[in-house]
Amino acid sequence: MDLTINATDAKGKLHTIKGYENSSVMENLREAGLVEGVCGGVCSCATCHVAVHNDWVAKTGTRNEEEEMLLEELPEMQETSRLSCQIEFTAALDGLEVTILEE
Repeated sequence: MDLTINATDAKGKLHTIKGYENSSVMENLREAGLVEGVCGGVCSCATCHVAVHNDWVAKTGTRNEEEEMLLEELPEMQETSRLSCQIEFTAALDGLEVTILEE
């Protein structure tokens, strides 16, 4: 079964990419060239910052304390902001919609 992630980039262009289970949303976005993911997913750089669309917020889980602290330092933080490295991509997230935010 092909799974997808719908990511809108900072310029407003929608990208529908293949999503691979047992990886993070960041790994999928990075493979598609949409985020840097500089720290490799250890929650220390915020180069994978996304806003999760409202319909998906509950399905992506909650921010942990470390993620919350990093996000609070970002001027573009939004209510639905997440570090995509902290969201595990599963079949339940097929069709996930996010907006990639500026670093």
